[in-house]
Amino acid sequence: MRRFPSVDAATDGSRVLAGDSPYIPCVPLEPLTRFRLLHQSPTIVATIARRPIAQVRLFEYLPN
Repeated sequence: MRRFPSVDAATDGSRVLAGDSPYIPCVPLEPLTRFRLLHQSPTIVATIARRPIAQVRLFEYLPN
């Protein structure tokens, strides 16, 4: 594994960014503030950092 000081330094077109888990991003992400959770299925497919990951989540987009 190679670490970079920033996302921009790592993405010069010749590299692919990948993480260890499909549930945890390999780069810092800003929170999505314009979405509201409407429904979450009772089926849990994983638990990451003590947070259950539902099989299905349905969100509503909130415009301005």
